[in-house]
Amino acid sequence: MTLVLGTAQAQVVETSPEVDNSPSGVAMALDLAVARPLGLAVTVLGGVVFIAQLPLDLLGWQSPAAPARKLVMEPARFTFTRPLGDFE
Repeated sequence: MTLVLGTAQAQVVETSPEVDNSPSGVAMALDLAVARPLGLAVTVLGGVVFIAQLPLDLLGWQSPAAPARKLVMEPARFTFTRPLGDFE
């Protein structure tokens, strides 16, 4: 009886297939060839716009933190810190 029950329990256990969530080679290649250079260009352009509007923020007694975050930091994170091929 023990042998039969042990065998029945062993048959119930199924191994779940592992899901590969890593980006494909095409996504990585497009990221390296297209998205990263565009991200660098947007970061530089955002820096120029931020520097140009900075005196207006300071004259209006406003904090430059929000424009800096939106114009420079977010594009820089997209370009330099996210994994290759990860667009989320």
